[in-house]
Amino acid sequence: MNDHDCIEFLNRHQPMPADMDWDEECRKLDAVRRHLMDNPSIESLPLILNVFGDGSGYGVYQQIELVVMKFPSSVVVPHLLTALNSGTRSIKYWNAQISANFPSEDLIKPLANLCSSGDHDLCAAAITALGQIESPEVKTYLELLQGAENKVQHDCTKQFLRDFGFRTLPLSDNIGHRAAVYIEEYSLSHGLRAGDALIAATATENNMTLCTSNAKHVRPIKDLKLRVFHP
Repeated sequence: MNDHDCIEFLNRHQPMPADMDWDEECRKLDAVRRHLMDNPSIESLPLILNVFGDGSGYGVYQQIELVVMKFPSSVVVPHLLTALNSGTRSIKYWNAQISANFPSEDLIKPLANLCSSGDHDLCAAAITALGQIESPEVKTYLELLQGAENKVQHDCTKQFLRDFGFRTLPLSDNIGHRAAVYIEEYSLSHGLRAGDALIAATATENNMTLCTSNAKHVRPIKDLKLRVFHP
């Protein structure tokens, strides 16, 4: 296996076929992965990020993350932006997983969009990746995405949070998983959206009471401590 063989194989597999269809191809992809681990190639990067087909690749897909981590964030993030907007679900899912290793504010919008996709697995992966980005924007973006009508409202809300010195709580893996569970359980029956699910999960994981004037979508959540006020 050499650089030319790797590029040729990856070009022919954009993406790979489903797991059940590719026993021999799996071994070839693993050989490509091993070669690129020892010989990182910039040319291969966008190809390896778009190689993911349906399934887990019999464990190979998880290892591709280690190949991508050979490159600096400045090189990887532009390619992640493209892959996260792919029309192929499997490519978006695995790139959301990889994004957790490259926290960048540039990734907030495409990851937040995955949270609104209605896909439990995509949402969980995206929220986990968002939790690695140390930016106040992450804490409000999902709620703004569903509530703000324009960029002016978006900016005003962020300014309000800064002016009054609100304390922000970090997004953790546990919060991400709990929010994804809430979405799966309550989105269809009670219209729970990603922003509300994330807020409720943050309150629950931190053993806090959620104070809100609009409890319509979060009231059914059994383990959430809730206090409703009337402004």
